[in-house]
Amino acid sequence: MEALPLQTIPLLPEGKAPCYNCDELTTLSELTDDINNHAICSVCLDDNYDQCSQCGEYVNNNENNSDRDNNIYCEDCYNSHTFYCEDCNETYNSDDNEHYSTGRNEDHRVCEHCRDN
Repeated sequence: MEALPLQTIPLLPEGKAPCYNCDELTTLSELTDDINNHAICSVCLDDNYDQCSQCGEYVNNNENNSDRDNNIYCEDCYNSHTFYCEDCNETYNSDDNEHYSTGRNEDHRVCEHCRDN
């Protein structure tokens, strides 16, 4: 079943809709869309979701990624805003950190610290 944005969720007669995670009937104003357009109640949002540090979308704790500074990313932002240092095995935010090709091959990228050591 395809998820519907909050604006299009059919409300029950009480003006409530079920939370995608717990099925608790919740008023529309207390629901938040996650990155997959699932309507999430505030309790489940606090307990099971983190906000992507790049795009602001809510991502399930089991589906998020992080860098060495513990910034949280959705999959799309992780793929486009981070790089993996081949030497220290850490992931860095590519917007805040320079990365360098080592000359060994174009795909072997390292952080500034590893380049200088």
